[in-house]
Amino acid sequence: MKQAIARIGTFKSRIAKRLILVVVLVSSLITLITTATQLAIDYFHDMDNIERNFGIIEATYLGAISQSLWTFDDEQIGLLLTGLINLPNIEFVQLSVPGSDHWSRGEQRSGNTVTTSLPVTFMDNGHVTELGVLKVIVSLDQIYQRLLDKVVVILLGNGGKTFLISVVLLVVFHLLVTRHLNKIAETVRKFQPATDHPTIELDKSGEPDELDALVDVINDLSAELDINFLTLERRVEDRTNELVLEIAERKRAEQTLRASEEAHRHVLESLPDGAININQVGTINYTNPEAERMFGYSEDELIGKNVHILMPEPERSMHDGFLSRYLETGKARIIGIGREVTGLRKNGETFPMDLNISESVMDGRVMYLGTIRDMTERKRAERELEEAKRDAEVASRVRTEFMANMSHELRTPLNAILGYSDSIREQVFGPIDNEKYIEYVENIYESGKHLHDLIADILDITVIEAGELKLDEEQIDVREAVDASIRLIKPRAMKGGVTVTRTVPGHLPSLYGDLRRLKQILVNLLNNAVKFTNEGGSVELDVTHQDDGSLVFQVSDTGIGMNPTDLEKVMEPFQQADNSNERKYEGTGLGLPLTENLVELHGGTFSITSTLDLGTTVVVKFPPERSIDAAVCNGVH
Repeated sequence: MKQAIARIGTFKSRIAKRLILVVVLVSSLITLITTATQLAIDYFHDMDNIERNFGIIEATYLGAISQSLWTFDDEQIGLLLTGLINLPNIEFVQLSVPGSDHWSRGEQRSGNTVTTSLPVTFMDNGHVTELGVLKVIVSLDQIYQRLLDKVVVILLGNGGKTFLISVVLLVVFHLLVTRHLNKIAETVRKFQPATDHPTIELDKSGEPDELDALVDVINDLSAELDINFLTLERRVEDRTNELVLEIAERKRAEQTLRASEEAHRHVLESLPDGAININQVGTINYTNPEAERMFGYSEDELIGKNVHILMPEPERSMHDGFLSRYLETGKARIIGIGREVTGLRKNGETFPMDLNISESVMDGRVMYLGTIRDMTERKRAERELEEAKRDAEVASRVRTEFMANMSHELRTPLNAILGYSDSIREQVFGPIDNEKYIEYVENIYESGKHLHDLIADILDITVIEAGELKLDEEQIDVREAVDASIRLIKPRAMKGGVTVTRTVPGHLPSLYGDLRRLKQILVNLLNNAVKFTNEGGSVELDVTHQDDGSLVFQVSDTGIGMNPTDLEKVMEPFQQADNSNERKYEGTGLGLPLTENLVELHGGTFSITSTLDLGTTVVVKFPPERSIDAAVCNGVH
């Protein structure tokens, strides 16, 4: 035993120490958990006993106390209170009667107590009378002391057991594990490959265990190591011969690379654009002749300098920050994207240039190649083109103003022609005997009216394009406007054998807009529909009031229709689906574009759909605020 203790005193096994530490920690944790559990159980058990005692007092003592108090038997009350104070853990009782003296026994000394107050009542002839209050104070000090003593006993006992277990584990671990591990380590430490060395044998009895398996593995590994060492020597010799060949091959590759670099340099130097190569910190490594000519520097003045000398402020100050952020985040502002930037020549002149930067890796180093194109001439051409565009816009505006002025000038004599021809046609100053003259006057009037309408359309288009057309807005009766428009188109429909119908609901809100322009919109759409509908066809005008308050006018016909290409064409001013010299239908091509513009002036939308040989449908939608109720609410007028 003394020999074992001496070994323990000198033993320094780290594994044993860790094992003992784990045992101590686990044992301590288990002890804490079990102790805490036992203490909690005992504590709740004691508290249950206290509650049980309170119940006993209420069941047995309270009736006697109320009887004694009702008869005012002072001696009996004292005996009952004395009996209560002798119950376990009760240190103070007090009977309080309103307006009278108090009876008490014991003294409140503890800091930890549980108190209960029980009402004392007496039933007399069916009536309950409250006589007073019985106050009982129970001390918890004895319970806490008992629990503390129990903790000390448990901890001391478990501590002793843990110590003894640790000593036993230390001795057993040394005998079964440590001394064998030391022998294995000493043998392995002396091992030298490709030499005579003994195998490891453990001095122990019993069935083979993990240590025996470890020894077998080490012995097998040492044998394999001897074989592998000899194999490695042969491989080193073979690899040395291969390296000699690889060095020769690398020299040939370097020569090829140099030739390739020369060819690459020749390509860069023959480029019509500038080329500049920089490293990760922005230092210039190469420039081609075009870049030197573009910026006005020589090669010696650029090589080794930071590329930001070719940039004006503020780009010069921000460039290094952009480059470092790209290296950190990989988010490029220019690299791999390309953009137009400003360059700075040696003489201080700035110029626009198109910059494209590509990234490459050479010998493990990241490099950036920028190709630069001087955009000075291109920018000059763009400015000239912009000036030409502005001139064209001015010319268009002058044309619009000229057409507006000419339209006004033409309408004056036309009004006279229409007035005089209408007077002659109506024979205001007497009858015309010759029927031929009447026919000629009718033709003059119709031709003048047609020319007057065309000029009016042209004037409207030019005024709208100039942004000068103003709406004369008022409250419009939609039904009256629809009927008036149909009356205007009815003669032409009857002459062409086309049926015109309309559908207008009985309860429609009024429309807030320009009455003359609304009629112009409807007449243009109806006139187009009648004109392009063959004899026997039909034209329908439907008016609906949508749920959102908008008013919708839909004109549908069963006419010749259009294909998609013609549909796009007819929405352009002065364009018609049939522009040939032998076209069948007359017109200037202003009706639909003018109608669309008038609808948009009212804040509405215009849409047209058509199918060749089946017909065309035009939908005009006025916004909800154009409804008279909505218009009043929104302050339109």
